[in-house]
Amino acid sequence: MKLRLILVVAFVLLAVVPMAFVGFAILQATEENALECVNAELEYVSSIQVARLNEALNDYIEGVELISINSPFSQHLSIYFEKEEPEDKEFVKTLLLDAKESVSKFRRLCVIDFDGQVVVSTDAMQEGQSCKGEEFFTSGLEEISITVMQGDEGQTLLLVAGPIVSENKTIAVLLVEADAERILSVVSDYSGVGKSGETVIAMRAEDGAALFITPLRFDKDAAFTRRVGKEWLNVPITQALLGKEDLFIEYRDYRGELVFAVTKYVELVDWGLVVKRDSSEAFEPFERIRAFILFALLFAGLISAIIGFILSVVVSTPLIKLSKAVEKITKGNFDVKLEKSRVNEIQQLSNSFSRVLASLKLAIVRTGMSKEEIGLGEAVKAKKEAEKKYLNIVQISVDPIFSFDSGLIITTWNPSAKQVFGYSESEMVGKSVLSLFSEKTVSEMEQKLASLIAVGKGTLSETPIETNVLAKEGRKVAIELAVSVRESADEYTAMAIARDITERKKTAEDLKKEKDFSEGIIDTAQAILLVLDPGGKIVKFNPYMEKVSGYKLEEVKGKDWFTTFLPKQDYNKIRKIFKRRLKATKPQINTNPIITKKGKEIQIEWADKVLKDKNGKVTGLIAIGNNVTEQQKAEKKLRESEKKLSFLITNSLDVMFRLDLEKGYTFISPSVKRLLGYTPENYYNDPLFYRKITHPDDLPKIEKMILDLQKGRAPPKRFELRQFHKDGHIVYEEFTFTSVYDKKGKIIGLEGVSRDVTEKKQAEEQLKESEEKFRKLAEGSHDLISITDLKAKTIWANNAWKKIFGSKLPGPDSFPQIHPEDKAAVVKAWAGLLKNKKSIVGLEYRYRHDGKKYQHFKTNAKVITIVGQPMVFISARNVTAEKIAEKSCVSGKPKVRSKD
Repeated sequence: MKLRLILVVAFVLLAVVPMAFVGFAILQATEENALECVNAELEYVSSIQVARLNEALNDYIEGVELISINSPFSQHLSIYFEKEEPEDKEFVKTLLLDAKESVSKFRRLCVIDFDGQVVVSTDAMQEGQSCKGEEFFTSGLEEISITVMQGDEGQTLLLVAGPIVSENKTIAVLLVEADAERILSVVSDYSGVGKSGETVIAMRAEDGAALFITPLRFDKDAAFTRRVGKEWLNVPITQALLGKEDLFIEYRDYRGELVFAVTKYVELVDWGLVVKRDSSEAFEPFERIRAFILFALLFAGLISAIIGFILSVVVSTPLIKLSKAVEKITKGNFDVKLEKSRVNEIQQLSNSFSRVLASLKLAIVRTGMSKEEIGLGEAVKAKKEAEKKYLNIVQISVDPIFSFDSGLIITTWNPSAKQVFGYSESEMVGKSVLSLFSEKTVSEMEQKLASLIAVGKGTLSETPIETNVLAKEGRKVAIELAVSVRESADEYTAMAIARDITERKKTAEDLKKEKDFSEGIIDTAQAILLVLDPGGKIVKFNPYMEKVSGYKLEEVKGKDWFTTFLPKQDYNKIRKIFKRRLKATKPQINTNPIITKKGKEIQIEWADKVLKDKNGKVTGLIAIGNNVTEQQKAEKKLRESEKKLSFLITNSLDVMFRLDLEKGYTFISPSVKRLLGYTPENYYNDPLFYRKITHPDDLPKIEKMILDLQKGRAPPKRFELRQFHKDGHIVYEEFTFTSVYDKKGKIIGLEGVSRDVTEKKQAEEQLKESEEKFRKLAEGSHDLISITDLKAKTIWANNAWKKIFGSKLPGPDSFPQIHPEDKAAVVKAWAGLLKNKKSIVGLEYRYRHDGKKYQHFKTNAKVITIVGQPMVFISARNVTAEKIAEKSCVSGKPKVRSKD
């Protein structure tokens, strides 16, 4: 085989074969990564879909709970069952209608008695119908359940049934027929599944088959028509209904297309859910990478062949010329002139042949021997073969190869040495080999290499030296150096083969760092890390597990996990799950309790993964656990709190709301219907609806407040407004506001409460009218009327009072002006009034004002409350004339009034 062909083939092989190997490895890794990515994507999407489905279902359940636990509802229903009064039934029906209006997804609501008969319904045609024997009625007596069914128009409907409890006793079943819009929105959301993927939901039919309950992406009529027999166990939807959650690869779906599918089990309603995506679409990025790698391999092969051919021409041409010259010499033509070569090694070889040729010529002249007798042809041939082998080894080697003599001076330097160390042959040949080593290792390397050459035998190839070489530009290159010594002429020379182990050492260091890092995480992580062998025995756990459980690893290592840490009733169930997990191909999350050393039960959420050796054999299971005991308690409290809040919002007489300055009302509680006759949807559908029902005289107040909010001014704490009820009458409302701010501190809306103060306003107006009437009556009265505080200071008095006492009203110093004979009776009556709230009736006394004559008064007094403060109401009459008349009658001497 010709040298040129060998060089071309060798170069192509050296370039393409490693690249092909790397490309194949990349393809394998890419395919595995693609599978993992598709699995992860589908697993993520399916988890989201199940969470959304459970959230929607729980909303339906909570809606039924809020109605069934409503005290007025259950109490009136109980009274109706007992007395069968029409007004109680109407009240129950009104509550059902309110609930139907408040929850848009509710179509019909009804109450079913123990005999299975509908007694109250929002649909009058439904009353009197029998539901006895229906699955929803039977299950609804025990707990809230959800049943799916097909409507009259082919749509998907949900029947949510639950017990109505009064005084801890079930008295009836509440049945709600609801639209399945939120369920349908789950399957119609194709986020994360591309153009070909979809979510499929099926329930278990009476014969055990999987019956699809929603339309499919590519079969809109599939709901309640398409089914899969229970005997088709290899179908994903069947597996999902069996509670098996797994990944299906290259499965052919109902369209005949190959798909990836992930199965989920919705335990709440015993449904199966499958999220799938076409294999062709899922692997589309991988196919592009495969095509690119194949193209790169072909392109690299072509470029390598061209470069190999050029190099082969450069290297082989002088060798071919030298070979032809030697061939002529072997045939006795000693006058051949050898051409010069730019390749140093070939020129040195040419020079050596020139010297040999000169020596042969001299030998022939001196000895008279013929060229055939000398045997030059065989020698040249052997030398030529040796040179080819050396050239192949040195020039093609991927490892740096160089030679040095007994003085440690470099004599040869191959291309790989230049590539690795950065120095060219001309830069290194003639220099000391010690120039490659750092100051720290020069002495050691000099001693090893010099002693080896001095002995003249032996090899270090079996025990290579690990050291660092100073490459060009100061780079440090870690190498593994093997040296062999050979005898040449009258001295020993050495050939060194160096292998670049920089990446290997870096990888080893990185692995050590990663190991240290991993161990650090394990030791400090605030999560349990547990390793079990295939038999379920404890292999290892971290310090956090010791802290949580109270056990040291040494106490329980090698013991059975299930009997050591789990409640007795959970042994068999968790052990079965563990065995299934050892056969699973993907991680899974579950929650179960463990028992600490002190006997305390705590809830742990586990995420596990199967451990396998390099041959794929299962070696155990690693699990990461989080203590969710407090979290579950908090979540339970939160759910209870949310239920209470929801009940409060639903049943509160006040209206709670949130108003966005741009979007209008974003929330308003259902109680708005009781207040104004309108539903929340009226506000949601029309952002300016609240303006339309506001009294025209109050609109400027609203506009001013909105303008102030836009300018960053806080709203008034209390705000009164008149709005029109749906039936036309005016409702007075008192608003309490709190500002809502965005991240920049700008006011973007209001949150608050609205309360009906119509009766209060009417009472205030009536009080105002009453006060006005009292004032007119009091001002026109001939009696002296006044109001004083408890210290006898006059707060108000009528005109009759002022005519006698003037503009200066009597104050706390009034008692000295009472006649001494009457003062004791007045003080006693006043004290009894203040202490015992005993009214004064017909108290007579004499009183004089500003030193004038005493006048006779007859007084009534009573403690009253005005604006929250106790006051004394006094009504007095001047009886001086009557007293004088009485005295005249007694004495028999009538008094005669003079003309003056």
